[in-house]
Amino acid sequence: MNRVNLIGRLTRDIELKITSNNISMTKLPLAINDGKSGKVSYITVVAWRELADNCVRFLKKGSKVGIDGYLQSNSYNDPQGNKRKIVNVVAERVEFLSPKEARTREAEEDKQDTPTMSEALGLPEIEDLPWN
Repeated sequence: MNRVNLIGRLTRDIELKITSNNISMTKLPLAINDGKSGKVSYITVVAWRELADNCVRFLKKGSKVGIDGYLQSNSYNDPQGNKRKIVNVVAERVEFLSPKEARTREAEEDKQDTPTMSEALGLPEIEDLPWN
């Protein structure tokens, strides 16, 4: 059995990447507190396709998430020719645990900071135009 269940917070904003086969993917850097000793573990979670799209759309640094997935190991050669191994968690399900109000409020704050198209182009707002 290869199952992983984690709850943690994103340590940074995530970005969407598209593979050469046109498949969406993202890496979620999680900080997980064990709760007892206060020790923090840092785990990289990989999400693919629609799951990756939704994570990038709704999550940002500090978002609390629940992850259900499995471990996957890969190997590669570094620039010096040394063989390296890496273990990631591949997400099959991501649950957004931050309160919806916080996500909505944060989206509204981001929206307020973003100029309208008219402002960006230096044009008057539609309400300000003289309609006859």
